[in-house]
Amino acid sequence: MTSPPRPAPQPPRAPRVTTPIPRRVTTTSGTPNCPLCSPPMRRRSGRYGKFWGCSRYPGCKGTRKI
Repeated sequence: MTSPPRPAPQPPRAPRVTTPIPRRVTTTSGTPNCPLCSPPMRRRSGRYGKFWGCSRYPGCKGTRKI
């Protein structure tokens, strides 16, 4: 009996590169800044509950969950 063939050796894997998760930057008043254009955000309420919305809406549609 012969043994089954061995699989070919695999090349070493490249290290995984991850991008850091941006922190929630806040102004001195405690409100977060818009992740897209960076002015302070406003607390808004909508169909699915409360959220932070960009103060430049409708020009910028940046949002963030509370």
